[in-house]
Amino acid sequence: MILLFGGTSDSIKIMETLLEGGCEVTLSVATNYGKIYSKQFKDRVIQSRMDQAEMEAYLKDHAIDMVVDATHPFADLVSKNAIAAAQALGIPYLRFERPLSQADPRIQQVTSLAQACQSAESLWQEKGHGIEDHIYLATGSKTVGDFAQVLGPERLVVRVLPVASVVKHCEAAGLSAEQIHAIKPPYSKALNTELYKKVNAQIMITKESGQAGGMDEKVSAALDRGMDVIEITRPYVAYPKMTHDIDEVLSLSRQLLRQGQSSSSDGHSKENRDD
Repeated sequence: MILLFGGTSDSIKIMETLLEGGCEVTLSVATNYGKIYSKQFKDRVIQSRMDQAEMEAYLKDHAIDMVVDATHPFADLVSKNAIAAAQALGIPYLRFERPLSQADPRIQQVTSLAQACQSAESLWQEKGHGIEDHIYLATGSKTVGDFAQVLGPERLVVRVLPVASVVKHCEAAGLSAEQIHAIKPPYSKALNTELYKKVNAQIMITKESGQAGGMDEKVSAALDRGMDVIEITRPYVAYPKMTHDIDEVLSLSRQLLRQGQSSSSDGHSKENRDD
């Protein structure tokens, strides 16, 4: 049995690939939106936010033979916990990491939210942006409050998932309805252009989420409008085994499962000899 951590568009494709390949798979998602997004898999989906200890317990209780991690590139804590839990139990771990989008010298890369805010503030002052201008946040809902606290909610427009709790979170951070674009992906370049123009966005802050996260469309639309783009780079995780190719997940999973079964057999043989 494989436990697949996901909730992203990538994990849906990987789930389909593994099932079509004859694997037994359970998909673990963290949010209700992720569960709804994965509803075609019905009882093969669980919704849970697990720490390392809870992951270890689940792996043991459900006789999981392998972990495949297809979580978002910025869900680094989940990945670190999954790696530690798998290693603690001697279970193979495979990471699917979205390929990076093509680099563009016009994009200003930073490594943290604090640096993104500092860069945005510098650009705002340097270019003399005013009351009618906005900073467009395409970084997800979790950090809206942090950005609002540093940059001021009145300057922000955010794009988030159309989920009531997410919208309420944005409102609690001080944003009005006009500043919240609650839209379900995917977002075309034309839609991005329209949204930027509507709110007179001058700066766009995003995460290095890859093409599966609509990176190319939102960045190219911003650059074509002459906007400044600030990109927060992915957090570093020391993945023990990783692929960027969804089609390779099945073959690597089979390979790692065989290696795990072989190691288990060798261990049992040694125990019998020691007896």
